[in-house]
Amino acid sequence: MTYSLPECFEIMAPGVCKGTALEEVLKLKGYGLQDAIAFGDGMNDFEMLSSVGKGVVMGNADPSLVNSLPGFERIGHCDDHAVAEYLAKLYSL
Repeated sequence: MTYSLPECFEIMAPGVCKGTALEEVLKLKGYGLQDAIAFGDGMNDFEMLSSVGKGVVMGNADPSLVNSLPGFERIGHCDDHAVAEYLAKLYSL
């Protein structure tokens, strides 16, 4: 059980989360979690962000997520295309 937004409570089967889903997709592509970058803004992103090689917290993130991942890099707001700008800078596009 987790909150994706302060007013949005999610209930999933045990062991189901974005982190395990991402791990399965990466495995199919021949990669591991350490090879991935993930971006998130809600508590439903916690496992995913904390399990990848580089977890990045959005500027519009739930304060609970920010407090749960101290020291994680924060970038701008999703409305300002912060993920696209981050990736463009990272890959010099």
